[in-house]
Amino acid sequence: MSKKTILLCLTLLFFLTGCWDQNPLKKNFVVVVGSFDKISKDKILTTVAVRGTKQISGGQNETVNSTVSESGHTIRDTRIKIDKKTVGNYSPNKIRVILLGEKLARDSITPYLDAYLRDPKLTLAASVVVTKGKAADVIKINKYQNKLIGEALTKLLEHAEINSVIAHENQQTIKNKISAEGKDFVLPYLELKNKDIVLTGVALFNGDRYTGRTLKEEYPGLLLLMQNKQHRNTRLMVRYKKEKDLRNYISFTIRDSKRDIAISTKGFKPRVTLSFNLTAEINEYNGKSLKGQKELDEVSKIISQRIEQDMAAIIQTLQEANCDALGLGRLLIAHHPKTWKKLNWSKDYPEIKITSHTKVKIINRGLIY
Repeated sequence: MSKKTILLCLTLLFFLTGCWDQNPLKKNFVVVVGSFDKISKDKILTTVAVRGTKQISGGQNETVNSTVSESGHTIRDTRIKIDKKTVGNYSPNKIRVILLGEKLARDSITPYLDAYLRDPKLTLAASVVVTKGKAADVIKINKYQNKLIGEALTKLLEHAEINSVIAHENQQTIKNKISAEGKDFVLPYLELKNKDIVLTGVALFNGDRYTGRTLKEEYPGLLLLMQNKQHRNTRLMVRYKKEKDLRNYISFTIRDSKRDIAISTKGFKPRVTLSFNLTAEINEYNGKSLKGQKELDEVSKIISQRIEQDMAAIIQTLQEANCDALGLGRLLIAHHPKTWKKLNWSKDYPEIKITSHTKVKIINRGLIY
C-alpha cells in the first residue's frame, strides 16, 4: 500500500461519524404497556408498567414490573413528570399495548395518537385497546396468570387475533381510518371481572370518538367475517332450536368465506345488500344424525338463518351507534361518487337500508355423524 493511500485513509477517518445517536437500553426506563385516563376536564392520568430485574438467591436475576403514574394536561406533560421520578430516561419506544379508559375514549382520541405519530423514535405498532372503567386498574394488576402484565396483554390480544375475535389495530391504522371519509373502526374492549382480564367484545367508534356501544358475545367474530377480515379459525355457535336447552346448540368453524356487496342508488337513499357464501365444519352437535344429505341440508339451512339473524342484529347496533365499521361509505365514494356528494353520511348512514343473505355449506361433519 502506497504512502498516499495510507495518508488518504487516515484523513478520511476524521470525517467519519461515530454512533452519535445511540440509545442504550440499559440507560433507559423502558415502558412495555401504558394507559391513559381522563381524570378531570383538562387533565389525564398516564400509568406505565416498566420492566426491570431484581437479584434473587443464587445470583440469578428475576424480571419484574414497576408501575408509575402521573397526571398532566398532555401526554408530553405527564411524560416529563414521570421522567423526573424514574431511574434512567423515560423511554416508551418499546411499548406494545396502549390502554384507553372508556371516559377518555368518549372524547377525541386523536391527541393521544398524535404524540406517537410525531416522534420518530416511538413505535406505531402497539395494540390500542379500550377498557371499561379506568385503564390504570388493569396495569396495576402487575402480574397476570404468571406473566408480567405487558406480556400477558400482548399474548391475550395475539390469541384473540388468531382466533378471529378481533382485528389488529395500532396507532398508524387508526389514524389512517380517522383521516379517511366513509369508514369507522372498532377496538378491542377489555373488562376486569373478579380479578380476571376479559376481552368481552369490541368498542364501536364514530370518527375518533368511542360511541359508548359495544359488540359482545359471538358478534365480534361475525363482524370480522362481515368485514372480510376473518382468520381461518373463525369459530361460531348458534342455537338451532327455539327452546333454550344445552342440547340445542351447534358449534362450527368457518373455513372459507366469499362476500359480495351490492349497492343500489335508485331512490332518495342507497340500499345495501350483503351476500355471503360460507363453508363450515361441525365442531359440536347433539341433534339427530347428519349421515344423510337431507339432514345435512336442514342443519345448513338453520345455521344460515341464525347467522342472518345475528348479522341483522350487528347491522342494527352499528347503525344505532353511527359506526360504519363495514366501510360502506368508502364503497359509495369509489363506485357512486355522485350519490355520495348528495349525502350527509353522518346523518344518512343510520337510516339507509342494509340487508344480509347467507348460504352455508357444511364440508365436514366430523368423525361422528
